[in-house]
Amino acid sequence: MESVVLEFRYLHGRYFLSNPFFAPFEVLEDTPEKLLVKMELMIDIELVRRIAAYGKDIRVLAPEALCRELRAFFRRALEQYAT
Repeated sequence: MESVVLEFRYLHGRYFLSNPFFAPFEVLEDTPEKLLVKMELMIDIELVRRIAAYGKDIRVLAPEALCRELRAFFRRALEQYAT
C-alpha cells in the first residue's frame, strides 16, 4: 500500500466526493478551486485507468512512481495517434 495524494479541479472534486472510486479517503483541502485527497492504495493498472479517466482535471501529487506510470500511460496513448 502507498499513500496517494490527488488534486482534483473543483467540479471533478465534487464528483469524486459524491462518487469516490476508493474509500476510505482523507480530504486534505477543499476550496472553491480544488480538492486534495489522500488514500492508501496499491498502485495497479486499474488505479492508473481511473485516474486517467479524469484527464486534465486531476493531478497526482504523490507518489512519484504513480506520476511516472501516468506519464508513460499517456505517452503510449499519444503514440497511437502519431503520424
